[in-house]
Amino acid sequence: MKIKFLFLLIYPIIFLSYSNIFAIKKSGASLIYRATLEDCFDKTEGHLQQLISTGIEVDSEETMQEELIGFTALHMASYYGLYSGIPKLLAMGADINKPVGLCNCFSGMTALQLAIIRNLPKVVHALLQNHASLDVFPTVPWLSTTVCFDLFVESVCSYFSKEPLSELRDRLIEIAKKEVIDMAKILVSAGLKFDEYTKCHVLHKLDLNLDNLPS
Repeated sequence: MKIKFLFLLIYPIIFLSYSNIFAIKKSGASLIYRATLEDCFDKTEGHLQQLISTGIEVDSEETMQEELIGFTALHMASYYGLYSGIPKLLAMGADINKPVGLCNCFSGMTALQLAIIRNLPKVVHALLQNHASLDVFPTVPWLSTTVCFDLFVESVCSYFSKEPLSELRDRLIEIAKKEVIDMAKILVSAGLKFDEYTKCHVLHKLDLNLDNLPS
């Protein structure tokens, strides 16, 4: 009798746990991203093509994982640095300029902007090679690529911001400068023009003149 009673208590927990697992698996964006990963690292490709052939939309937005809600598989690839997966997703028809859905702290950002703030130059380069737009998007009018570059600069400056004066701080500043220069070169070569605010910001933070990037 006690065993039956315990089973009646435990069964709903087991059922809900399995339901949650299956719900996550049914998220189109997660499935597509996983298939892209498999195509990038598996010796046999075709996982993504096979999944798309079932009718799942390549630009499906994540609905289950709270921190990624509104992301497509392309956004995930950009966020996590899967640059080799970008051409695979684009070949399947992914929208390179689609902004993150309006349920996330990254809402309105494109794959390119995500890659910039995450300091992923290989991803930025891959997206720009495939004609990602540098323009502002109307869903979040203030959110431009330049603003995302400013956020990226703040991020790399956090390397040394709390470090007292020392050789280590000097070394961290040099690392931050190199990362900013590398990212700026990629964006400038694609046609981005930094506004005066960003130029002053970088000059103040890192003593770098964006008008005279070293070759």
